[in-house]
Amino acid sequence: VNTVDFQMKSRKEELEEVSVIGTIKETVRSESPIVTDIYDKKYFDKSPGPSIIDLMDRMNGVRAQVNCNVCGTGDIHINGLEGPYTLIVLDGIPVMGGLSSVYGLSGIPSFLLDKIEVTKGPASSVYGSEAVAGVIHAFTKRANKNPEIHFQNFTTSQGEVNTDLGFNVLAGK
Repeated sequence: VNTVDFQMKSRKEELEEVSVIGTIKETVRSESPIVTDIYDKKYFDKSPGPSIIDLMDRMNGVRAQVNCNVCGTGDIHINGLEGPYTLIVLDGIPVMGGLSSVYGLSGIPSFLLDKIEVTKGPASSVYGSEAVAGVIHAFTKRANKNPEIHFQNFTTSQGEVNTDLGFNVLAGK
């Protein structure tokens, strides 16, 4: 009888998360000088919401606040600082400065998102005076990653209904 002894060594090999928010260029998250939380598809599946602003309300240290119940506008607070001190960036482009969370974020459906990076704390040295509370950088999916037709429907316990319908058409290269 021949016996063979094996010694198993565990190896953990994963790709490092890449952050763009800390240095305005792609950097391995562990090497970034600024701590950045990255929320991706796994998070969106665990905590679904109809829009970007609804997803923000479930992140630590980030709070979406409705300021007007009539028109539904609001802002996003990071670590208790008011909305104008939070910089919102969509695919590398700042979204309307200090009023970015007031206009438009509730109109961007969550199924268009690839990931969201959140940096809490002052990033004003990199991004300017609008990033005193922090930066929220949302990345949308590339067109080839979206399904051809997407239907999303949310209903709240208060009877609010939010329905989004999207379709993807390839129009040239």
